[in-house]
Amino acid sequence: MESRRQLGEFGREILNLTIAHVTRRRQREEILELAKKSGYDLGEHLAKLGLSLTDSTEAFLLHRYPGVNVLVELTKGGGTLSQGLVEIIPLVNQLADELLFLLVVATYQNYRNEADA
Repeated sequence: MESRRQLGEFGREILNLTIAHVTRRRQREEILELAKKSGYDLGEHLAKLGLSLTDSTEAFLLHRYPGVNVLVELTKGGGTLSQGLVEIIPLVNQLADELLFLLVVATYQNYRNEADA
């Protein structure tokens, strides 16, 4: 149960950083560095739990969906997408993809390789 709580904390942190990344244009580089740190910590945590890389990726994706769902809710109600929302979607995807592939997966693999050595 402790690991679920920690995973929930990672999810909330990533969601908050995603919102900050989108809303604080002048601080995007700083926020991206914080997100990378969070992704690194998440990858290491998942590896320490002994989850497979597949299960680790699934855990990340489960916590990624709330951020994506916020965007989906904003697009409901008919009408056209505002220019601002159109600009936000790629930012959210870029941040999430970087966290998943460059940080969570790479950190997980590095940790597992070091543990096996």
